[in-house]
Amino acid sequence: MRHLSNTFLTGHSHMIRSAVTRKEPATKLEKGAMSAPTRKQYCAVVIVVSDRVLSKERPNDSGTLARELLTKAGYLCPAPLIVAERANDFRTVLSAQLASKPDFIMSIGGTGVTAGACVPEVTKEFLAADFPGLATQIIMQGAKSTPLAGLSRGLVGVTTIGKPGTVVANSPSSKGGVKDTLEVVLKVLPSILKQLAE
Repeated sequence: MRHLSNTFLTGHSHMIRSAVTRKEPATKLEKGAMSAPTRKQYCAVVIVVSDRVLSKERPNDSGTLARELLTKAGYLCPAPLIVAERANDFRTVLSAQLASKPDFIMSIGGTGVTAGACVPEVTKEFLAADFPGLATQIIMQGAKSTPLAGLSRGLVGVTTIGKPGTVVANSPSSKGGVKDTLEVVLKVLPSILKQLAE
């Protein structure tokens, strides 16, 4: 387990200022959650990969939901980052966020086979190991509601082995996909982080 560092806060607020990304404004939920005492507070980052959300053609419902669920679970989660559906753009944002050493990064979108669905391939570049069993559990969870859950190619993995690192999970773009991903990952995330710190 790691405590929130100044590096994380400054890195998140100053790292990307190009036209390809946008950060959601703070909400009352986040302010209240940040002031609430927690016994174990981990840091989480949400990255939404969507051209339509970036251009405001579509509301960021999935990113907002992910942030709410993570905050409710006791994680310190700044406003979601929004990035275009291009491999280089996602790679730049993911790399910068990993440099700030959060405990958990959740990407949303870009896990299917449409144009711009580059998230699993880019994510794999940063992983030291992946958890195919957890990815399967997420699909099984989603399959309870829709067979389309099986179309997700999302990964779950860690950036290090045997030392503190970051857990990364790719979620489908839908609100249901976000719920399925966090339903599975949040149950094991503290255990993974503990193992990395040992």
